[in-house]
Amino acid sequence: MNAMAWRTWAGQMATGLALVDAGLQLVWINPALAEWVELGTRSAIGQPLGLLLGDPQGVAQAARVLAEQRPLQWRGVTLLAASGREITADIALQPFDDGLLLEVHALAEPLSTSSPLSATLRGFAHEVKNPLAGLRGAAQLLQRRVGSEDLQALAGLIIDEADRLGALANRLLHHDGAPQLGPVNIHQLLEWLADLLQAEPTPPQQRA
Repeated sequence: MNAMAWRTWAGQMATGLALVDAGLQLVWINPALAEWVELGTRSAIGQPLGLLLGDPQGVAQAARVLAEQRPLQWRGVTLLAASGREITADIALQPFDDGLLLEVHALAEPLSTSSPLSATLRGFAHEVKNPLAGLRGAAQLLQRRVGSEDLQALAGLIIDEADRLGALANRLLHHDGAPQLGPVNIHQLLEWLADLLQAEPTPPQQRA
C-alpha cells in the first residue's frame, strides 16, 4: 500500500491517527483525531506535537521513541483540545518512515458509579467504530466495482446503515446518547424498509 492509499484508508478510521516528522511537528492527522482535538486537518500541519500533549513528558517520550526506533505504549495520556478541554487517551508511538506514527485511543469520560450501564454502552460505542469504518470502506469499494444497479443499491444500504450506527456511537460518546429530534420523511423510511425486505434471502421451502 503506497503512502497516498494508506492515508486514504487511515482517514476513514475511527481511531485517532497522526504522523509526526523528525522535528516532532505534525505532518498529518486523520479526521477522527482532528475532531477530538478541535483542529482542522490542514491547520494542524506544522504544529508542534507539544501543542496536543498536556503531559510535559510527552515530547520527551516521543523523542526517545524516535531516537531508539522502538515502539512505546503510553497509558492515560492527557491531550489538549484547542478549546482547552482535556482528553484522556492511550497512545501507541512507533517509528514510521523518518518520523513517528501516533495511534490515539480516547477513553470515555468517567461516569458516576450509579450508571454502570451507561459506561458499558459508551465503551461499546468506542470499540464498534473501527469495524464500522472498515465495513463502510468495503461497501464503497463494492459499490464502485459491481456493474449491477441492484448490487450497487445494496452496497449503498450497507453504507447508510454503517453511517447510522456511526452517528449513534458518536451520540453515546459525546452527547450521552441524547436523542436528536427533527422532521422525518416517512416515505423515504418506508422505501428504505422495502429495499431491506427485498434484499433478505428467500427461506427454503419446508418439506411437507
